[in-house]
Amino acid sequence: MQEAHKKRNSVTVFADNRHERDDRLEAAVASLRDIATELRVGILVTRESPQSFNVTVSPLVPFGMTREMDELGIERKVYLLSVGGENPDEPQ
Repeated sequence: MQEAHKKRNSVTVFADNRHERDDRLEAAVASLRDIATELRVGILVTRESPQSFNVTVSPLVPFGMTREMDELGIERKVYLLSVGGENPDEPQ
């Protein structure tokens, strides 16, 4: 499957293999980074099935961070977004 559907604040990613999945998820997160920065919120990546992911700008995620959840809503991993090469949590 070579599909991705994008709305203003979310992207649905479909992928058949790990390489495709990783590339498409990175691209989806990158495509929402400016919106997340503008809104001062984070990005939530939810695995809906082994081949389907929803990437969305979310006020439930702290600014400058991306959280990954599986389809059951269990948090799996948290990592910082690159926002202008700076950690948004560090004082200036």
